[in-house]
Amino acid sequence: ADKLYNMFTSDVSVRRRLMGIGYLDKKSAESFCIGSAAKGSGIFRDARTDENFSVYGKIGFEPVTEENGDCFARCKVKIREILQSKEIVEKVIEEIPDGDVFVDFKKFKAGEAAIRIEQPEGQSLYYVKTSDSEFLKCIDIKLPDAANILGFVRTAKGCDFVDVPVLAQTMDTCVKDLKW
Repeated sequence: ADKLYNMFTSDVSVRRRLMGIGYLDKKSAESFCIGSAAKGSGIFRDARTDENFSVYGKIGFEPVTEENGDCFARCKVKIREILQSKEIVEKVIEEIPDGDVFVDFKKFKAGEAAIRIEQPEGQSLYYVKTSDSEFLKCIDIKLPDAANILGFVRTAKGCDFVDVPVLAQTMDTCVKDLKW
């Protein structure tokens, strides 16, 4: 795992292509971004700690951050989070108790709930409304792309046209996922 990270971060062509490109200052990242877009500028924000999901505290989870605020920093965050996810899965597997796992589901009770979860692109909001039936009344999902679009605009201002795809990728902006 460390070998992969070191290979990527020491590669000269990767460093030339990403270092110093798409700089996003810490204040703008804090104001406009979530996920690796914010974490690449040193913002310590993650739904797994913000929402106090107790399981993450038990396995020693800490959000990954980098301070440089450029495309390279955001990529380093993404790679470190992939490696961290592997470690989390391994730790959780070790903690699975022996025995059968079964949940009896009959129907929903009327109510509503919302939860923020951390996805690779950042925090997403899931909202569910139910009635006394086996069907959902309403479900809405707010993806992180809308949160990062303003940060993307900041990084793209004055950039070379050839850098736009790299900025869009490292800022986790996907226009198809935006609600217009």
